[in-house]
Amino acid sequence: MSTPTAKRAFSPRRLRLVLRGLVFGGVGVLLGVAAFVATPLPDDVLDLDTSPRILARDGSDLAEGRARDGSRRYRLDNNSPVPERAAAAFVAVEDQRFGQHPGVDLRGIFRAVRDSARAGRIVSGASTINQQLARLLGKRGPGLSGKVNEALWALRLTAHLDDAAILRAYLDRVPLGRNAVGVEAGASIYYGVPAHRLSWAQAALLAGLAHAPAREDPFRHPEAAADRRRHALHRIRQMALINDDELQRALVEPLPTSATPMPELLAPHLTARLRAEARDGGESLIETTIDATLQRDLEDLIADEVRRGPHLAHGLKHAGIIVVDNRSREILARLGSADYFDVVDLGQNDATIAKRQPGSTLKPFFYARAFELGLTAATILRDVATAMPIDDDAVYTPQNYDRRQHGPVPMRVALQNSYNVPAVEVARRVGPADALQVLRNAGFASLDQPAGHYGVGLVLGNGEVSLEELATAYVGLANGGLSAPLKQVKRRLDVAGDVLWEEAGDGVPPTRFLSEAAVALVTDILRDDPARAPAFGHDNALDLPFDVAAKTGTSRSYVDNWTAGFTAERTVVVWAGSFDGTPMRGVSGVSGAGVLFRRVMERAMKGIRPAPLIDESRFVHADVCPQSGLLAGPRCPHLDEVFLPGSAPSEPCPVHVDHDSSGPGAAAVEGGANCTPGEVPEQHAGAILSWAQREGRCAVAAPTTSTRLLSPRDGEVYVRDPGLPDESQSVPLRLEGVGAIRVDGVDVDDGIRFLTLEKGQHRVEVLVNGAVVDKASFTIR
Repeated sequence: MSTPTAKRAFSPRRLRLVLRGLVFGGVGVLLGVAAFVATPLPDDVLDLDTSPRILARDGSDLAEGRARDGSRRYRLDNNSPVPERAAAAFVAVEDQRFGQHPGVDLRGIFRAVRDSARAGRIVSGASTINQQLARLLGKRGPGLSGKVNEALWALRLTAHLDDAAILRAYLDRVPLGRNAVGVEAGASIYYGVPAHRLSWAQAALLAGLAHAPAREDPFRHPEAAADRRRHALHRIRQMALINDDELQRALVEPLPTSATPMPELLAPHLTARLRAEARDGGESLIETTIDATLQRDLEDLIADEVRRGPHLAHGLKHAGIIVVDNRSREILARLGSADYFDVVDLGQNDATIAKRQPGSTLKPFFYARAFELGLTAATILRDVATAMPIDDDAVYTPQNYDRRQHGPVPMRVALQNSYNVPAVEVARRVGPADALQVLRNAGFASLDQPAGHYGVGLVLGNGEVSLEELATAYVGLANGGLSAPLKQVKRRLDVAGDVLWEEAGDGVPPTRFLSEAAVALVTDILRDDPARAPAFGHDNALDLPFDVAAKTGTSRSYVDNWTAGFTAERTVVVWAGSFDGTPMRGVSGVSGAGVLFRRVMERAMKGIRPAPLIDESRFVHADVCPQSGLLAGPRCPHLDEVFLPGSAPSEPCPVHVDHDSSGPGAAAVEGGANCTPGEVPEQHAGAILSWAQREGRCAVAAPTTSTRLLSPRDGEVYVRDPGLPDESQSVPLRLEGVGAIRVDGVDVDDGIRFLTLEKGQHRVEVLVNGAVVDKASFTIR
């Protein structure tokens, strides 16, 4: 039998305990809430993930700012008031008591509960703008606890921020559909105007979109968008922010019919790099030196020339370009490839910063330094096969790209026609260490190895440099031998609109890397189109309708094409090739990059009246013989050459003499002149004479007292260049006098002047009347 449970009698004491617990618990909760609300906000609570706006020099957008999540986010200008109509529209639609509650509106909650109970469904929310901001800041979790956390954060935000800051932070973050976040982005996408220029109808539409952007998209659901805008406009009228006439005009204003196209993506390689830097540095706005119109034109030009032009069939797939204003050193245009979005051919590689071999574009710096050391534009250089020692047991025999030799040539002709053999001789005279210092001072920081690493081959471009470094150096030439860093950013601003960094005046003081006089002389050579005619023809890509000093370059194996040049006002540098290292076919510096250079320079100089490149009054003129470099006599060819003061020759030409002249080494040529220029050192006279005889310049051979082997020499080691095809690399075969030649036991024809042999040990013998009179053993490795 069960025992009934006894009822406990009412105890006032226990009631007091319960009430006391509730009071203390409530007080504890209130104290906890108060402590949370009173705690200062984290420093980064209002940080906004935006991609900075990157502006061209005229203030237009170079690229659209996008956040990491891909949304289009444009921050309101912190230095200007919140756009009045946009702010009023959002307050009218979302929170009419904004500024009158502490962040949570109890009156609004009661009203929402009442209206929902009457309708039997939820008809309106009660979230304030403060609460919505807390949610947009990621301060709400799931369920009821999340709602409580949102409310607490709304109270905390209200306690520490004024109404304007809360409203600005909300308007910067509110989603408005079409991937737009914030009213600035919404105004741009839907209407193509900044937020402060929105009409009442436009502001009402955006405020309405915050409710359900997808369902009320004006492009997909115009009727729903019109209804929502009408509702928003009436809310605005209820708050007496507009009168009846303004309401009626706003109600009949047409809806947008299409989204404003995304801004053009100009200079994508540059803007991508600036965005990455800005995320680390906190920039919100970056003002660049880029000329948007020029940039756009050049991107179209290169797309037409490279991607759709005939060069593509020859392996020229991409191009890099930099255009600089010489006076300010500001970069006006910069292209890293022909097509940034070309994934197949690695279009996102940036040719302006990639390090590649520049070919002959470094030669002007060597020649200018040689002029400082006393050589002149008329100095004769020997363009004949010459073996030069690399180290104790190896030699280097440079070759011209046309695989020909041109005998004695003036420095002007050697530079303009880009002959390699004379250039190496210039490098030898200047010295690798001296030349390397000039190049480093000119801006080639990538050449960071010791001089011995490059040797004389540096004049042919065996070091790797970037297009930006080449532009810096050529701007230095355009400025008379003074080098300073190029400029591409004017100012960087933070999210508050404060200047983080600004280009201050001239910036880094310029460095003198060559004398003004030497640069003037090399500039005169580089602008001399007739001088380059032997190699490039009279109607070549560098023959522009105004003075341009330009130099082409081609790296080994025809992988890279370069052309760099300048007028008094602009410097243009161009690289052309492929990013995967595929050699081009039938494309050289002048036919590849040179063609692009011509079109780019013509566009860069559009609307500019060219100033003289150099002051010609600094030169003195002399009539010289182009075969000796000395004063021309009556039987000499004549060349009007320019010289720096004090450097013109005073001796007469000893080469072109009368028929009855005689002397050691004299040989008659057509017209009665000698083959061997008087300035050529005695030890090289045989090589020049052999060249002249081989080229048919001599009517009779020079008398010789003996027959000997000039090349190859005994013990020499020849090193193959891995960048050149084997069949184009050969050992020069030179003989002084008359005799038969046997190579590795096999007789060779009299007309053979170069030996193409396998790697290994080889032997050459010279025979006169069947007897060996000279011999040499050499190695190819």
